[in-house]
Amino acid sequence: MTTKPEGGDAGDDLARIDAAIARGLADAEAGRVTPEEEVFDRLEAKYRAMPRTGVDREALRAEINRRYGNSLRYLKD
Repeated sequence: MTTKPEGGDAGDDLARIDAAIARGLADAEAGRVTPEEEVFDRLEAKYRAMPRTGVDREALRAEINRRYGNSLRYLKD
């Protein structure tokens, strides 16, 4: 999240969030989505190339699925 410009308020933030959600839903309805497996594969390759930090990748993947699974299923339908 970015910092608010001087004079910015929560209403401005909500308007930007609403607009971003509307764009995302329009993209999903128009079929402009990336299959979740492709996204996971790309992220997995990216993070495998990074130095090891002791992160349990399977646990991270499970947490992403738990948190965002409903959103990902919506985009696939």
